[in-house]
Amino acid sequence: MGTHSTMSTLGSEISSLDRPDNELSSYRAITPPAVISLLLGVLSALSFVSHTFWIAAVFAVILGVLAIRAISRQPDALTGATMAHAGIALGLIFGLSSLVWGVVDNLMLQRRASTFMVDRLLPILNERDLNAALYYKEEPATRRGVTPEEFRAKIEREIGPNNQMMFEQQAGAVAKLNRHLLEEKDAKLSFKKIETTVIEGTTPVALALVQINWPQEAAHDHGEAGHDSEAEKAHEEMLRERGEMLGVVLKNRREGRRDSWWVESYIYPYKGQGYVATVKPVDDGHGHGPGGH
Repeated sequence: MGTHSTMSTLGSEISSLDRPDNELSSYRAITPPAVISLLLGVLSALSFVSHTFWIAAVFAVILGVLAIRAISRQPDALTGATMAHAGIALGLIFGLSSLVWGVVDNLMLQRRASTFMVDRLLPILNERDLNAALYYKEEPATRRGVTPEEFRAKIEREIGPNNQMMFEQQAGAVAKLNRHLLEEKDAKLSFKKIETTVIEGTTPVALALVQINWPQEAAHDHGEAGHDSEAEKAHEEMLRERGEMLGVVLKNRREGRRDSWWVESYIYPYKGQGYVATVKPVDDGHGHGPGGH
């Protein structure tokens, strides 16, 4: 009896000594790619704010897949499959959803910009109404309660009513186009497409292309005697300089459900220059950007 009891006690002690080693041998480490995949998956929710975070969604999926493969190769040593699957799911959900949302939002922006061009701006340009063309270069808040004629009068008060050259310099490309259109009475403008859209800060920007359909005749037939006249030379110079396309840079501000558009600039002649979003300097708190006064 005593011997049997002693043997049982000894066996229990040996078993208790072996337990830590068994527990240590069953420990599995969480694979780091699974943890990073989950973190990136959560971060990819910001894809709706900026397209830059699509990178987080892509890497969440890639690292999640790598983590699952590593765990399947070493199931006794590695764990974290649940986190890896969660990272993959979040990356796919947020990444694809923001991508679809961005495409739909871009198409809607193009449609709204096209409507503004066709319904508002194109009739003004075809009517050779320079006042109204310049009027739409002002932001909606500035235009409110002011007619194009009043806006033109305001400009003339600032630069002087007789300084036509200075006025055209301030008007820029649209004044040059308007002058050419007045010389070519049969020329017509037609909206072609929205070439590109970008987000400048928080402001949607669209570059609209307008086709200028000039008359078929390249020059007026004035005969042999009139060919050397100053008017004919000026007309031929205009024909060489004029372009076939007009670029209109539009900016948008949503006021509730209402769109408020204005023209940032007219590009004439437009030869595929495109549009590059400008980065405004950071205000240092004194009303000016870096670099001081």
